[in-house]
Amino acid sequence: MQPGFLHFSGLGRFQQVLLDFLLPRQCFGCRQPGTFLCQDCLRNVTTLGTFFCPGCLQPSARGLPCARCARRCPISALWVACPFQQLGLRRSLEALKYSGVTEVADTLAQLLYRYLVHLQSTGVLVEGFDGIVPVPLHRTRYLFRGFNQAELLAAPISKHFGWPLLGSVIARRRAGRPQVGRGKLQRQRNVRNAFTPLAQVTGRRLLLLDDVVTTGSTLTACAAALRRAGAQSVTALALAHG
Repeated sequence: MQPGFLHFSGLGRFQQVLLDFLLPRQCFGCRQPGTFLCQDCLRNVTTLGTFFCPGCLQPSARGLPCARCARRCPISALWVACPFQQLGLRRSLEALKYSGVTEVADTLAQLLYRYLVHLQSTGVLVEGFDGIVPVPLHRTRYLFRGFNQAELLAAPISKHFGWPLLGSVIARRRAGRPQVGRGKLQRQRNVRNAFTPLAQVTGRRLLLLDDVVTTGSTLTACAAALRRAGAQSVTALALAHG
């Protein structure tokens, strides 16, 4: 991480205040001091105006599965808020996932909130959901990292909209290898049968949330597990695509 961006989850308040004094916070976008992602850079993160088929990630109306993918795709619709390559967003997500800068999660959740409000205003999001399911981490990775970034992003959305946060509906039973740098077929094999239901969600309309979608393999595997648990529909939401 760059100097001035250092943060450790689990530090006490005094230790974190001391660390902030020694290495002041800087915006990941413009490098101005004071916060990890300033309001100007947050406003400058653009929202995607296009939708993708959850099966093949080709352009699709409202994120619905295309005719070719409709029969075999367990995801009812895919919504992606932002392009990943925007500098402030990319640095913030990398800092959250790989450097433990958990405080930036609430700021990033504002982008998801803004996007969902946009979907409401345009008639794409008509009804609410019976729960939000963050994509789970394997227990080993969770213990190593100390948090699940998808759950940190989902919590403020749950609070804003009143959709229950369902963090224990599915679990990742097989760790697999990191998805970064792998092609679509490798990613599909890596997550095949990796998720298992822990509770029944019969008849529920669920919002499945992750930080980044690349090929859609992880979201598809999670949605399949939720369908096996009885979900009526699974809409996938990702903060970024890249």
